[in-house]
Order: sequence, then structure tokens, then C-alpha cells
Amino acid sequence: MGMRQWLILVVVVILVVIGLRLLRRPAPSTPTPTPETTTEEVKDRVDRLLESAGIEVPAGVKRVDLVASDSQSTGVATVKANGQAEITILAAVSDLDTGWYEGWLTKTDGSEPLSLGRLTLAKGGYLLETTIAEIGDHRQIVVSSQVEASEQPTTIVLTGKFE
Repeated sequence: MGMRQWLILVVVVILVVIGLRLLRRPAPSTPTPTPETTTEEVKDRVDRLLESAGIEVPAGVKRVDLVASDSQSTGVATVKANGQAEITILAAVSDLDTGWYEGWLTKTDGSEPLSLGRLTLAKGGYLLETTIAEIGDHRQIVVSSQVEASEQPTTIVLTGKFE
């Protein structure tokens, strides 16, 4: 066997070994979604939050229940659009050691975030009331914890979409 044939044989053996390893590797498992909280549980928690804060959502205002990655935080936002958009966010979240909570309006895929401002501690949780000129096609409310000023939400704590 010549040098060229040995080289081809070595390459073929290496490719076979790599192929066998790939075939033996277990397929990546798709994470099984775990039921964190049902829509009804979120609605009940938000109803209790609104009641404890003494807030009633008026007719003609969109209510956005805010869902958390942890099952302990909850929130609600209201959006009233008539020319300008009046947005209120009430979040029952834990106090932060450093930083602040900030409200955002994003597209449903999380892109093009618009900062609505910082939430302040109020009766029943953290509160933000603001008016913006136009919502456009932004249909998601996000509350994030921030430790420095940014043009993007840093750590998303609550989210909710509206029509």
C-alpha cells in the first residue's frame, strides 16, 4: 500500500468513528413544558392584587395580566389608547437589594423595547403610571429588574401581551 492509500484509509476510519459517535449520542431532549400556573390561577392572583391595592379596572380599558417566570410574582397592566396611550403597571414583586424595576412596551417577540420608566413602591406593590404618544404595533408589557441604565430590559420579571 502506498502513502496515498494509507492516508485515504486513515481518513475513512476517522470518519467512520465520528459517524458512530454521532449515532450513539442521545438525541437532544425537548424540554417538557411544566405547567407553572394556569390562566385562571394568574387571573385569581391578579384579582387579589387589584383588590388589595383598592384598584378597579374601568370599562373600556385593556387589562393585561402579567405572568412571572417564578410563580411568586404577579402583576397587572392597564392600557387605554385613545390618541395617546395611558399605561399603568402594578407589580407584586420582591424588593431588590440593588437596582430598580422598569416597565417596557415591546413587540410580541420582545423586540424594539420602549422604556416606560421606573416603577416606584406604592400600596400593594410597585407602580408605574405613564402616558405615551403612540403604541404602534407594540403589544407586550414587560417589567424588568435593572442595575444600570440600558436601552433593553436586563432581567425580565413579568410579561403580558394584549390585543
